[in-house]
This record gives sequence, structure tokens and C-alpha cells, in this order.
Amino acid sequence: MLVLAIDPGITTGLAYNNNGIYCTSEYTIKEDLWSLINSPSLWDAVVYERFLTGGRISAPGLYTVNLIGSIEYICFSKKINIYPQMPQKKIAFLKKAKEILGKGHSDHEVDALAHLLSWEYHNVLSKTT
Repeated sequence: MLVLAIDPGITTGLAYNNNGIYCTSEYTIKEDLWSLINSPSLWDAVVYERFLTGGRISAPGLYTVNLIGSIEYICFSKKINIYPQMPQKKIAFLKKAKEILGKGHSDHEVDALAHLLSWEYHNVLSKTT
């Protein structure tokens, strides 16, 4: 199962597990992200960090909300399972994500990988033990 994890925002972090090798990257052009998600039969699931606001929203926050909506639409239209996660879900996995990636990776890549590790722990590892 190939799962793409996304830390959405003006700079969007991505992570996936390619047969035990964790890969990460960043995107700043939403159309490039859309093309990646829309790749024919590539992803079985997409995990992404949810965004909540208590009222007023900044321009970067509005961009993130719109980006999440576009990710959800692409996944819906391609019948890709989506798994929104609250930001707190990644916290227990941040240290491990940093260890896996080492130096030279952005916070967005680390956050995306932490979300992927959390998803794997709760959805894959818990079913094998």
C-alpha cells in the first residue's frame, strides 16, 4: 500500500514509504502537488494534517484551507482513501522522523513524515500485532 502524507501550507511537505525507504520533498506550487496526487494509480491513500481555525483566518491559513479542499477533491474523484489527522497526532513521532531524515530536511518534510509514521503506527503496525 502506497500512502502519501502531506503537511499542507504555502510550503507543503510530503512523505511516503517506498518499500521501507522513507522519501520526502517539498512543494510550493500547488499545481505540481495536484499533478503528483493525480498520478495514475499511484496512491492508495493520502494522509494530511487538518487545519482548524477559531475564527478569523490569515491569508496563509486561507491558502492552506483551499489546498486541503483541493486535495480532498482530487482524492474523492480518484477514489483514493483520505485520512485527515489533527496536528497533535504527529507530536509523538517527530523525534523518530528527525532521526530517519537526519540534517538538511525542512520542518515541513519532518512534519509530513511524522504524520506518515503516526498513520503507519495506528493503521498498519497495530493490525499486525
